Amino acid sequence: MDSPSGRSVSSVGQGSVDEVEQLLTAAEAVLARGGYAGLRVDDVLDEARLSTRAFYRHFRGKSELFLALFDREAALAGERAAATFRWSRSPASAASRSNNARNSSDLPWKWR
Repeated sequence: MDSPSGRSVSSVGQGSVDEVEQLLTAAEAVLARGGYAGLRVDDVLDEARLSTRAFYRHFRGKSELFLALFDREAALAGERAAATFRWSRSPASAASRSNNARNSSDLPWKWR
């Protein structure tokens, strides 16, 4: 599975895609509780209820997992921005709507 930045997350078959999604969702929950400093692979695995082998099948470590989360959030932000511009009457109103959305910050976790 390729990320928007061009990095590749290893996957073979649908089961692997599901594992990656489980790991990313679990990592979001762990980040929401403790920030990046509190992000431990063991905690992500406990949250996802997956094995260490499952983690390392898809990611080389904590940094690569975090980058995959960042890529996913960046892709979602791009989709939201595209939708905002698609449905706006003018570029100025689209920019205003985009700034309001960015200021409300709907990230599931905070940078610490």
